[in-house]
Amino acid sequence: MVALADELRPDVHATLAGLTAGGTAVKVVSGDDPRTVAALARQAGLDGGAPVTGADLDALSDGEFDAVAARTTVFGRIAPEQKERLVASLRRQGRYVAMVGDGVNDARALERAHVGVAMRSGSAVTRDVADIVLTDDSLTALLPAQQEGRRIISGIGTSMQVLLARVGRQGLVILAVTMLGLGFPYSPANVGLTLLTVGLPTLFLTTWARPAPPDPHLLTSLWRFVVPAMVVTAAGGVAVYAYHYTTLLEGFSGSDVPDVVVTAFERWSGVSSGDVGFAEAAATIGAQTALSTFVSYAAFLLVLFLRPPNRLFASWTRPDGDRRPAVLVAVLVVAFTGGLFVEPFTDHFGLTHAADPIFRTVLPALVLWFVLLTAAYRFRLLERALGLQPLPGATHG
Repeated sequence: MVALADELRPDVHATLAGLTAGGTAVKVVSGDDPRTVAALARQAGLDGGAPVTGADLDALSDGEFDAVAARTTVFGRIAPEQKERLVASLRRQGRYVAMVGDGVNDARALERAHVGVAMRSGSAVTRDVADIVLTDDSLTALLPAQQEGRRIISGIGTSMQVLLARVGRQGLVILAVTMLGLGFPYSPANVGLTLLTVGLPTLFLTTWARPAPPDPHLLTSLWRFVVPAMVVTAAGGVAVYAYHYTTLLEGFSGSDVPDVVVTAFERWSGVSSGDVGFAEAAATIGAQTALSTFVSYAAFLLVLFLRPPNRLFASWTRPDGDRRPAVLVAVLVVAFTGGLFVEPFTDHFGLTHAADPIFRTVLPALVLWFVLLTAAYRFRLLERALGLQPLPGATHG
């Protein structure tokens, strides 16, 4: 007995099952007989249903074509221009389309898709128009590639949340303090703290990111997280800065300041106590230290809102069981706190030494900041103020 049959690769079942489980709708489009294509699809584990032929598609209007393209899994006797039309239909319906092919008749559809995937053994034309070429002629590489892509997108989203919260907060602080006429709130050396508050957190959070289906509302979710964070943090930072600036300015304008304090601020500010403007310079650097201390601790704690270790911080999203971000925050807090008592650290970042007055204001301000930001996320205060509807599938606590 001699049997002629198409044999599936041994890894096809696992690959297609993984893609389907990850939310990818798999469709088989072929120029072969639809009954043969449907039988192979069933062998591969796809519930193909009734196949559709190219002749059936030609008789459909655009609306009917879109409906059939969305619900059908197996297509047979499909011409090259019909493959291209199927890809265009899925794109028109908001799908992100990847097309896999190896023949010249697949080239137009590959070029039309968001991502064209060709086989190494396929035609040269197909390889030229494709975005990805599978060198082993196997679909096995698609699943890990998809997972890695989703992990990268997830990490980028987290990085954008951390970075934009910092940029927005800093802009609001500069605007508010300048309008109050209290001097500029940051020195060039202070900006170096971004390494601790943004650089290291985003480095580790992107490394630890987990693959997840892309959020269709990524940009909307982004600003709904960033706006409350930057507004609440900026308000706390401006209050801390204004309090320390006015208090120090009033104190140095008097004559009862201890000599050791005057000497210290002369060194930190670079202005002699006998010069005009010493009080303003001393008040500015002291207020900058308080502001930088407050916003640095707030930036560390903001990571716990993004990746909550427990329900205490789960006002924006639910805990995912990963304790590494919490450990990172603990390390950063300890390192930054210790640095405030080390002269090379404070000199490098343009800060004064840690002082009791700073912590007597910064710590209560952080507690109030945490309460307000938790309320803003948990009760969706921004959405309520703007009259917006919650995002579909939102995981706010």
